[in-house]
Amino acid sequence: MKTDQIVIGKILNTHGIKGTIKVQPITSDINRFNDLKYIIIDDQRIEVVNRRISNNLVYLDLKDYDDISKVIPFKGKYISVLESDCIDLKEGQYFQYQVIGLRCYDTENNFLGVVKSIIENPVHDILEIEDDSKSVHYVPFIYNFIKSVDLDKEIIISPIEGMF
Repeated sequence: MKTDQIVIGKILNTHGIKGTIKVQPITSDINRFNDLKYIIIDDQRIEVVNRRISNNLVYLDLKDYDDISKVIPFKGKYISVLESDCIDLKEGQYFQYQVIGLRCYDTENNFLGVVKSIIENPVHDILEIEDDSKSVHYVPFIYNFIKSVDLDKEIIISPIEGMF
């Protein structure tokens, strides 16, 4: 799955009467919102004029959206940024959209399935892999099981007995 926009949050609701939106972050680094200059809602690029983080939620004020009636239609929508505005990742880290859809093989090149989603877990993420028979398998996204990731091709997994 390739795109030029990355989802970083979901608008939960408005906040107050002056057009502030309350956002649930969908990112591993909530502090990325501190330097956010623009967001994209429904393919519309909107300037962020003020932001604050409180209780793991983000509150954004948007240029020209200074009244609650202007932001109510945004409730439940996702906010994105351009891929060029994404935060830099450390080696071995990936954006979810880069991994979802990759084909998975074991270390002997046997096809295991395709990554359908990533389940976020406080300890480590878990890959949800669907095989040809539509059975779902869960693999911790950690070095013990993931031997290599080629974002243009595949993931090589070293599964334990019973995992597939």
